[in-house]
Amino acid sequence: MTTTVLVEANHGWPVRVTPLTADGWAVGPVVIVEPAFAQTFHVHSGQDLLVHEIQPHEAPVSCDEPILKFFTWKHLPDHLQSIARPFAMLADRVVKTTLRSPERTACLRKLLEAKDCAVRAAVAD
Repeated sequence: MTTTVLVEANHGWPVRVTPLTADGWAVGPVVIVEPAFAQTFHVHSGQDLLVHEIQPHEAPVSCDEPILKFFTWKHLPDHLQSIARPFAMLADRVVKTTLRSPERTACLRKLLEAKDCAVRAAVAD
C-alpha cells in the first residue's frame, strides 16, 4: 500500500520532511520544503513520515547576512528568551523579504541594538 502526502509550507517557515521506518530510523534523504512551496511524498508499507515546521531558532544562520548570528536567543535564560526571540523572528523576516542593501543592513543593526537594549532593561529590573 502507498499513501500520498502533500506537504505545503504555507506559514512562512520551511518544513523538514524525514522518511522513517516504523521503529523511527531515518530511511532516505531529508527534504526541506521551502516557504510558499509544496511537495508530494509517497509513504510505503510500514513507513512513517516525520513532518516538522522549522522554527526561526532552528534555522541555520543565513550566510547572506552574517549579523543574524547575533540574534540567537536559546542560550539565554527563559525570562530573557521571551524578550529576545521576537527580535530574532523579525530580523529573519527582514532578511527573507527584502533585498540586501545598505538600508537593510542599517535596519538589522538598529534592530540588534533594540534587542540588546530590551534584554539589558530586563536584566536591570
